[in-house]
Amino acid sequence: MFAKRGRQEIVGHGIVTGEYRYDKNRGEYPNTRTVDWRGRGSWKPREKALVTKTLTDVGKYPQLVSDLKSAVGLSAGAGPEVEPPTSTVAIYTIDQACDDLFAEGALIEQAVELLKHKKNLVLQGPPGVGKTYFAKCVFRTIVSTHSDST
Repeated sequence: MFAKRGRQEIVGHGIVTGEYRYDKNRGEYPNTRTVDWRGRGSWKPREKALVTKTLTDVGKYPQLVSDLKSAVGLSAGAGPEVEPPTSTVAIYTIDQACDDLFAEGALIEQAVELLKHKKNLVLQGPPGVGKTYFAKCVFRTIVSTHSDST
């Protein structure tokens, strides 16, 4: 992890060692994770400005990672080898969605098929009728089916 100030300066680097947690006693910054800080200071990794986003997965940008490591004095291969997290998705069938939604399987299957081809689905209705819940159940069905087949 690299912490930056503005778009030009790195002020620290470390390894995230804890899960996300919300701590209301932290004032302006209640969202936190534990970090094992390996270095604090002031480094300018390159002439080109860094991104403006607060959180950026820099792993997708090998040259940027190299520039950051070089700036703070880490060798190119330094740092822990991080394996991608393995996660399992519980199987969630259309039958389970039907039970949760009190809806017919054909309606859910139609939504799933539409989303496979159209990539979006507009749900209409007054507030409180379950549009969001329906969308979440359909999403779980798709994710479960997708992760099961890969």
